[in-house]
Amino acid sequence: MKRAAFNVVTIILAIVYIGLLIVGNVFYRSIPIATAPGSYAERFAQENMLHQINVPDSEKKFLDFRYENFDYNTTDKGTISIESYAGKSEDLMIPAFIGETMVTTIGEHFFDNLDIESLYLPETIVEIKAEPTKKVILYCDKDAPFYKRNQDSEDWKLETTYDSTYYNPFCADIPFYYNDNGKSIELVGYKGDDKIIAIPSYIDGKPVTTVSFNLLGHYDMVIFPDTVTEINGKVSTWIFSPVLVIELIFTVLAFVIVIATVNVILPRYARNLNEYMLSGPQVIFSILYLAAQIYLCFRYIYLVPISPFWAILISLALLLAYILIISLLNRGRKQSYKVMEEVRTQTESVRNLQSMVKNLSDGISDPETKKAVSRVMDEIRFTQAKSKDTEVENLVAEKITLLKGIIAEGNKDEIIAKCEDIISLMKNR
Repeated sequence: MKRAAFNVVTIILAIVYIGLLIVGNVFYRSIPIATAPGSYAERFAQENMLHQINVPDSEKKFLDFRYENFDYNTTDKGTISIESYAGKSEDLMIPAFIGETMVTTIGEHFFDNLDIESLYLPETIVEIKAEPTKKVILYCDKDAPFYKRNQDSEDWKLETTYDSTYYNPFCADIPFYYNDNGKSIELVGYKGDDKIIAIPSYIDGKPVTTVSFNLLGHYDMVIFPDTVTEINGKVSTWIFSPVLVIELIFTVLAFVIVIATVNVILPRYARNLNEYMLSGPQVIFSILYLAAQIYLCFRYIYLVPISPFWAILISLALLLAYILIISLLNRGRKQSYKVMEEVRTQTESVRNLQSMVKNLSDGISDPETKKAVSRVMDEIRFTQAKSKDTEVENLVAEKITLLKGIIAEGNKDEIIAKCEDIISLMKNR
């Protein structure tokens, strides 16, 4: 690509980019959230102008999403046996799966020192090894194997669940990082892969009251239960922000530096001695640097929230890395000087001839003679700049010197003959 074309394309790209960035940053964005009516999260969403999603009746179960921690063992059949529970729930749900392994058994010491009122059993439970008790109500599906075998037994206090009863079959597999504050839970991170997440209402029987991690830019929707009373982390932002200004400055700077690099530092001549072609690893790294800075700008403004400090630090580090690479690869200026010296050396002979014939026709009054001398001047003026045969060019220089003497003498026929001789030599050069 020619340097002029590169400059024009880069400048147009910069103008379009900056225009789109400014126009695109007059909007407010937030994470879509669903909340329980009358909850703190609902008021928080209204005060912060968040995008609220109505939860249909079929999905309202996610407004009370509970997780528990159990101690368990693996049976000889490769399934899980729940051995104990140390949480605070009074109405406890046994998970159908922990990870991807099915829960089939309740251990023999499960009810020891356990203070609960009810226990929800999944259909996967086929055996309870613990001593029967009527202190705890066991809720089962009417088609569950355990219920069918024990529905007439007087040793257990059994009840069936309704189809509308919500049950969380994965309640022992907690996908959140959290802090246990004694009486409540603070969520500090999510370790799953889902883009739509439900904040749990309880973990181990303790209410989840605080959400302390960034949600904006990470999730497509978040569901908040009514237990949440504090939401920290970023859930919304004005895109026109300090980070926008920082990244805009660094991106404009990147455009300026790349254009300067291409026009000042890089070679101005290709090896064929025609000015004009860009080459070399510096061009590649210049384009890569510009692309990386544009990507960072869009990423930190539109995708992943970042503090102004880190925005400056990362963009500055990228700039310094680019300068270091260009410096290490800076053969451009040396190559430029080398090629320019080659140009000077290889065109010196022709430039000397052009200097010799300058104003050669001045003072000639005869039209035919003036025309012949002008042809010599044009032939030398528009010849290939690079020397191809220095011996011929030296011979032409001698004949031009002779021609000047003949012109001074005014011999028309000799002037015309000598001009034809010089033109013939130049054409065969």
